[in-house]
Amino acid sequence: AWNVARLEAHYIRNQAFEPDDLLLRRMERIAHLPSFIVHGRYDLVCPVDEADLLHRAWPGSELVIVEDAGHASRERGTAAELVGACRRLVATGDPRRR
Repeated sequence: AWNVARLEAHYIRNQAFEPDDLLLRRMERIAHLPSFIVHGRYDLVCPVDEADLLHRAWPGSELVIVEDAGHASRERGTAAELVGACRRLVATGDPRRR
């Protein structure tokens, strides 16, 4: 619950990233960072095309769409991808599967 509350507080503090494309508009600030984007195919809260748009705008990103997952990070496939990215980040400094 603490992690969810912290994430939501960050979201609200940043005016829910208003306008909707604020992250994309400011991409130059983080474009140099490697990133790993995990998205559930059946996510009804955040459309998959938004993850694809972010991936296309972020040169150092890798996008993985988990075929049997929705929005929750605790779903088996999503959790496995997130844990794998964290392990790679610790081991190499890069969360991507390269």
